[in-house]
Amino acid sequence: GLDAGSRAKPPAEFTAYWDKEKFPDNVYEIDQLMGELDAQISCTDSVDQNILEKYRDLKERIKDLEFDIKRRGKVKLNQARKIEQVKEEWLAGLNELISQINVR
Repeated sequence: GLDAGSRAKPPAEFTAYWDKEKFPDNVYEIDQLMGELDAQISCTDSVDQNILEKYRDLKERIKDLEFDIKRRGKVKLNQARKIEQVKEEWLAGLNELISQINVR
């Protein structure tokens, strides 16, 4: 690591991560960000656990319902394909029967 007060640059992977995450690059902005994050933490400490649990339950229910909608959509699509296939087979047989009747 770097010694306190050192003017040496941190390793490239750290500066690349710092830039990627768009962290501030001066002490004043870092202090400001820390204050904002401390405020967010303070707000989350006072959250009613019942509300948080209800939120988690609703989020899980939404996830389950979205999965069910996708599953039902696939089932519906498969049923529509089967209906179309049966219809085509039925019409082919019907057309053949009509042709035989017309020949007589």
